[in-house]
Amino acid sequence: MRLEQSYFVEEDYYDVLLIRPEATQLEVKEAFEHLSKGLNLTEPNLALRVMAAEKMLVLTQAYEVLSDPIQRSHYDLRHLGRKNLPVSDQVDGLFREAVKAYKQHQLEMALRFFKEISLLYPHRPLYRVHLAISYAEKNWMTFAEAELETALRLDPDFTFAKETVAHLLFQLPDKTVKSHNNQLNREVALLAAGFVGLGFLLLSGVPQKFLGGVVGKVQQATEEIMDPMKKAARKAGKNGANNDVSSQLPQDMVQELEAKNAQKSSQVNIPELGPDFKPEGQTYDYRKQKAKAKTFYPEQGIVVVTYEDGSILTYRPAELQGWQNDPETKQAVMVTRQNELIPAPASLPLKLPDGSDANLKAPDFPSQLFPEYETEKSSSIGKPIAPNSVITPPPAQATGQANPTGTSTASQGGNPYTPYAGAGR
Repeated sequence: MRLEQSYFVEEDYYDVLLIRPEATQLEVKEAFEHLSKGLNLTEPNLALRVMAAEKMLVLTQAYEVLSDPIQRSHYDLRHLGRKNLPVSDQVDGLFREAVKAYKQHQLEMALRFFKEISLLYPHRPLYRVHLAISYAEKNWMTFAEAELETALRLDPDFTFAKETVAHLLFQLPDKTVKSHNNQLNREVALLAAGFVGLGFLLLSGVPQKFLGGVVGKVQQATEEIMDPMKKAARKAGKNGANNDVSSQLPQDMVQELEAKNAQKSSQVNIPELGPDFKPEGQTYDYRKQKAKAKTFYPEQGIVVVTYEDGSILTYRPAELQGWQNDPETKQAVMVTRQNELIPAPASLPLKLPDGSDANLKAPDFPSQLFPEYETEKSSSIGKPIAPNSVITPPPAQATGQANPTGTSTASQGGNPYTPYAGAGR
């Protein structure tokens, strides 16, 4: 039995799906659908039916590994090695444009590129870390820590991710810290060893009761490492400083500011765009992403949509061009000023930062910012938006603000953290 398991582990899943190792997430899905479509599992001939079933089993195993970002990352590290990870020309071009935009302080454009790359390559920790750095520059530490946590799960030994955690979350000096002298590195190494040990246990066929105890301990270790990261993130950087300033304002001034913000939100009218509406210029179409969670952060005026592949998209309802009830995907799609088509289905409950459901009928809740929950029209909107061509990097230029104003650059010791002098490449 163990020999059979070892055989399946060493299977070249890229060859099984007839794709290259640099294939994007979408290409993996399309390859599986194409190859499995020709298999007839109800074939009357027994021999042919068995062959089809065996082929489907191998295809399914390959797809389950390569479609899951964490499994694919670990698979690539085992079979390709950290120094030999291939990248497509499209992703490499987007990455170069993203870094260029970041260096030119065009943060909105850099964020757009990094988010697009993370959708194409959700299994590569390098791009997660760069996205986290850009989030930190916007003082969105909650999103930054989420991307860093994902990067460490993709590759617990990724030095660039651990160094970035130390810089951004723990405010350590910008210098190389030896792993054996750094508590975070030691804890992350222990966590990595736990995952590796768990993998060997799974392949060895240990008793279920014992395995449950091991999983529980690994999960507990994960929480013990990640919780301090989250606490440190809340205390670190300008984000904490802004909160301190707000708390020192006179109460009447705070109430006046809150009243003005509430009045501004109440005046927002998000139009429902017609079926023939097409954004002008380059369009960034994320409609194929499957959303699993939708959270509204009232203080920042931001909606965060989390998708099944682990990616995150954000938008400010008050600064949308409008929204569409897309008949192709049967879900609400938000159209930002940067021509991003962000799926934000009304079938998902709108959550608040504490995990509770938002009360859209509450008098003080800005329900006008969420028109998708006020309409039941889902299948009679008309023709869908024309599919977009493959995204190519637009020329570097400043973009309009689609994120909260009033934020300042995250810094280390008063100086911006700039990791782009060859770091992580």
